[in-house]
Amino acid sequence: MARSLATISPNTQIGVYSCVTLSLFRIVESLGVDPKLLETCFQDRENLSKPYAKISLNEFISAVEKTVEITGYDNFSIMYGSKCDIESLGLLGYIFINSKNLKHALESTCKYFLFFQEYTTIKLEKHGEYYVVSYKVDDSYLKNQRYDAEITLAIICNLIRKVTYSNWQPALIEFENSEPAFIGDHLAFFKCTINFNAQKNSIYIPKKDIDTKILGADPNLFEILTYTLENIGYKYNDNEKFIDFIVMHIKLCMETKFPHIEDIAKLTGIPTWTLKRRLSSYNTSFSVLLEKTQKELSPPYLLDANLSISEVAYKLGYSDISSFSKAFQRWYGISPKQWISQQP
Repeated sequence: MARSLATISPNTQIGVYSCVTLSLFRIVESLGVDPKLLETCFQDRENLSKPYAKISLNEFISAVEKTVEITGYDNFSIMYGSKCDIESLGLLGYIFINSKNLKHALESTCKYFLFFQEYTTIKLEKHGEYYVVSYKVDDSYLKNQRYDAEITLAIICNLIRKVTYSNWQPALIEFENSEPAFIGDHLAFFKCTINFNAQKNSIYIPKKDIDTKILGADPNLFEILTYTLENIGYKYNDNEKFIDFIVMHIKLCMETKFPHIEDIAKLTGIPTWTLKRRLSSYNTSFSVLLEKTQKELSPPYLLDANLSISEVAYKLGYSDISSFSKAFQRWYGISPKQWISQQP
C-alpha cells in the first residue's frame, strides 16, 4: 500500500457530488435490485435528491460494496464506470465533452476534479510516447481503494470513447490494488494490458490520440460551465480545507523530491503567485506549511529502519544532520538520536 498522501482523520467526510448516485441507482435497478436498499448507506439521505449536494465518498463506496454483496458481482465497479452517464458527473462531465480536444478535456478534468471530489490527486503527465492520467485518494481515509479506482479509470475511458465516437482503447491500465479473482470484465472493457500492484492508478494514452478533436464541443458553453463550477463548487474558501489540500500535495511531492512552491503550484494547477496570495490571505505561507510538514513527517521517518538519520535529513530537505537536528530539537525538545532511543 502506498504511503498516505495526507494525514486525514477517518472521521473526515471527503465530499463528492451526490449526482454520482444517479447512475448507481439506475444501474442497480437494471440488475433487479431496489435502489432503496442502498439508501441506508448514506447518513443524509435528503442530499441524494440534490445533484450538487455533498455526500461522503466512503458512503458512496459502501453503497457499491453493498451492491456487490447483494448481487454477488465482484466487478460491479467496472460495470458502473462503463455505464456511468454524463449527467451523473454533473458539471465536470459537461466540461469534459465541451473541451476543444482530448488533451484539453483531460487537463480540465485534472484542474476541476477537486471541485467534484475533495482530497484527491489526479494528474496528466507526459511520459515518452504516452500521456498518463494518474489518480489517487488518500488511503488513510478511503477504505476500499480498489472499487474507487476501478470506477474512476473506467469512467475516464468511457468519456474518451464518448467524445471520440470510437472504440478507443488505452495503451495500458495500472491499478495499485492486487489482482481480483476474475479480470475478464476488466479486459473486456479496457481492451488492453492491465497491471496490478502498480505504484499508481494510471491510464496510458498514446501521444497520437491526445490532440483528437471533440466533435460537437461548444467553447462558449465550456466557459460558462467552468465559471459556474468555480462559483458553486467546492471553492478554496475554507482555511482548513485549503491548507490541508496544499499540505497533502507537499507530502505527495516529498515521495520523490524536496518540494518548492513552484512544484506545488504545478501539481495543484494553481499559479505560483495565486498560491502565495491565497496562503497569505489565511495568515500563513508556503515555508510555514513546509516546516509543519517536515515536523510531522520526522517521527515516522526516524522510525523507518531502512533510513539513517542522514537519509531522513536529506529526505526532509536538510543539507546535513546538524541542520535537521537543530530543527528537530526546536520542535520536540530533544535530538533525533534521543527521540529514537526513547521509542519502544
